[in-house]
Amino acid sequence: MLDSYIENNINRKVKLLNTLLDYPKINFKKISDLLDIKINLIKKLINEINLELTNVLTITCTKQNIITKIPKNRSKLQLFHAIYEKSDVLHCIKYLLVEKEKSVSFLEYASENFTSVSNAYRYRKKCIYFLCSIGLKEEKNAVVGPEYRIRYLIALLHYKYGVNLYEIDDQSKKCIRTFVNSTNKVISKEVIEVMEEEYGFFEYLVFLSWKRTQYELNLPVSTEFDSLKKKLNFEKLKNSAKLIEQGMSIEFNESDYEYLFLVYCSTNNCLFADNWTPHDVTKTYNHFLFNNDKYIRLIDLFTERFGEKLVQNETFKLIIVCFLRKFIFNLQCIIPDNNFFVDKEANLNQKNCCIIMFSTIDKWRKDIKMSYPVDDKHVIYLSIQIEKIIRQFIEPVELILIADSLADLQILTSILRKEMATSIVITEFLIGVHDFNDLKLKKSSIFVLNKRFLRVVREMELDKSNRIAEVSIDFSVHQIEKLRKIISQYEENKFTEYMCR
Repeated sequence: MLDSYIENNINRKVKLLNTLLDYPKINFKKISDLLDIKINLIKKLINEINLELTNVLTITCTKQNIITKIPKNRSKLQLFHAIYEKSDVLHCIKYLLVEKEKSVSFLEYASENFTSVSNAYRYRKKCIYFLCSIGLKEEKNAVVGPEYRIRYLIALLHYKYGVNLYEIDDQSKKCIRTFVNSTNKVISKEVIEVMEEEYGFFEYLVFLSWKRTQYELNLPVSTEFDSLKKKLNFEKLKNSAKLIEQGMSIEFNESDYEYLFLVYCSTNNCLFADNWTPHDVTKTYNHFLFNNDKYIRLIDLFTERFGEKLVQNETFKLIIVCFLRKFIFNLQCIIPDNNFFVDKEANLNQKNCCIIMFSTIDKWRKDIKMSYPVDDKHVIYLSIQIEKIIRQFIEPVELILIADSLADLQILTSILRKEMATSIVITEFLIGVHDFNDLKLKKSSIFVLNKRFLRVVREMELDKSNRIAEVSIDFSVHQIEKLRKIISQYEENKFTEYMCR
């Protein structure tokens, strides 16, 4: 969401760096095709990244390849933060977020921090557009609006972009992790520390519960939220939050507890996770659906497009609960998703599924008159998850193994079961035992056979939807890869048929 307001050059560098970290050695043509960026521009961006990450990361260019030496002690997110540090848009938002009574006027700030005052005002205008898109606004060079939304914005800047309004100290981290640990008997403090980036957005939002106590916190009146408080762990959370009050020498009021509950419901965290059962997921799913017409409408759209089988799937219910929790109080536009997706790595079916998902979510937004946009990354991630579920509904590809020896037949069967990770159905056909006429009835199957039997099978006038794969008893790597490609093509065809129903 915020990404679309950040300078193009910054976004390109982050996208390029992400790809280089995934492909430590890659040739220029491949990365140019993947990112749709010209090679000359890639070289220019690499030079800039090397300068910005001096003594941290080294990217070397040969005549054809790019080689990235990945540091062991730095995460992707930390490296991206170093790139985002150069964003004038992000620094402009930070300026607008600092205390309302500013010691430095915007003109003074612009003169000191931007190449020109006109550029500064252009960035300021961008920031104002962004603030309006997430339910905030600018007044007298300050961000104004609901405090809970301002906190989510501050946490977004810290977590995803490394732009800090407040430094979170070690005592605060220790206090938060003690609180988390008290709600979950399974997860240890050591694991929580290792998972710092996974739960970093949640931790910072909790930190803001006492860092910004001077600002009045009034959450919107919501029957949906009140119902969640009754259904989930609100009272348990209040009891556990006493540890924060003791550790930080503060006293929470009811609004503070409600804010912590909102953070628990809307973000990725492990509070009370060891107590969740499949029944709890179903109960929460039903709660979301049957208490809110806007969520019912989304499920109706999924049913219309993908069928009843999808919406009754237990994994789908879990996915939808995780997706919809971002929409509590319309926070979906401020909650980050740190997955990076390279469009050209997706095949045609994945792209089509993504297009359908965007269309479905867009129609849902219009139907329920949603106030704020949905971050594209949330939709892309949902599309990937839904696609994986739908693939489970596709009938497995049938492999018909043809041989004249029972021993050869069983050897081929055992090899295929071991080598093919994909879902397949194996039908054994022993020459001299089974009737060749049965093969004429087969459709969309793959006939796996030795070259010796090729002629007899071809003369049978099999259905055109079938394919033939030649193999030998030693089943070479080349033959296995060729068969995998044929199976993959069949699976994609079946997926296309399912999506086009």
